[in-house]
Amino acid sequence: MYSNLSTVTPDLSFTLDIAPHNILEEYGTMNQEVLCLDDGSEIVLSYTTEPKFFVTLEWGYLSEDDAATIFNAYNSTCQGMAKSFNWDHPTDEHTYTVRFASDVTRTIKPSGNRGIKSVRLQVLGN
Repeated sequence: MYSNLSTVTPDLSFTLDIAPHNILEEYGTMNQEVLCLDDGSEIVLSYTTEPKFFVTLEWGYLSEDDAATIFNAYNSTCQGMAKSFNWDHPTDEHTYTVRFASDVTRTIKPSGNRGIKSVRLQVLGN
């Protein structure tokens, strides 16, 4: 993703640096539509020349503080999906500007451990 994105300044100075237990997917799209014409030919409509990237993360077991950091980032700091922030990618070692692209669900297990179910982030830039 890094080489396909431009530099973007986040809205907030907050950095999500709690490494996820799983990166469920990295997804890229070019925001295009294929129109099939009556004669069998196709036309591709490109709404942008810049790719859009999303990542889906999961934290299975977290301390109460780490779970609260992520949960509160969505519900308070970032105002849901409204504000962008930095995210440290755990495997490619780059920092990206992202925003939440899904709601955040915190789980509390009988053992007292916390978790954050899959969270989708839109990657806006480097």
